[in-house]
Amino acid sequence: MATILFTKALSSGDLNAVLLLQKLQPVFAIGLAAVILKERLPRNFGLLIVLALAGTYLLTFGWTIPFGHVNNFVSVGSLMAMGAAALWGGSTVMGRYLLGSMSYETVTSLRFILALPLLFTLTTLEGAPWQVNGGLGATSLVAINLLLQALLPGLLSMLLYYKGLNTTKASFATLAELSFPMTGILINWVVYHQLVTMAQVVGFALIWTALFYISSQQAKQQQTELKQAA
Repeated sequence: MATILFTKALSSGDLNAVLLLQKLQPVFAIGLAAVILKERLPRNFGLLIVLALAGTYLLTFGWTIPFGHVNNFVSVGSLMAMGAAALWGGSTVMGRYLLGSMSYETVTSLRFILALPLLFTLTTLEGAPWQVNGGLGATSLVAINLLLQALLPGLLSMLLYYKGLNTTKASFATLAELSFPMTGILINWVVYHQLVTMAQVVGFALIWTALFYISSQQAKQQQTELKQAA
């Protein structure tokens, strides 16, 4: 549902406002983790959230203000983006909750399998969704592209995600997810030879500073818990 809402928001709302509002995902995840999972947060965690969000903003928009009027945030697309952020944040928390009694392979499989009936129904209602202009060759290329997307960034990435989430607090994991703009910038630089701006360098540094501090805090907490258990 989150992916559907976000994709629909990109096609119906202001792109920049939608992208910025999607960055609210950590806020929802951290709040739910504190309520549902009773997670203790490290010191200065609020400051780290601001730091990571500021870095993500710079990576995405640079030094500019991406929207010119407040009405951009009140559109249907913006509401969809906020809904997607809330659902993705909740998914991180509930995934961590389920990993207390299931393996990460099972959680990943259920997340895909249980979504199929809804996705199949929505796709069918679109009307002739598999008709691709360009004949059989174009249809085959689209099918291969969809298959690779499902297996690599879909299934494989989710397996890695739940494997990591198995030993990571949900509130930490949701900030780690903010690293995806950094990955995009690195790929653009290496593959497409697009220069990195100073704003992107600063954003990169801000996010990794937050993630490094969180990682060190988590390591200290784990060492303390191990000592207490011994």
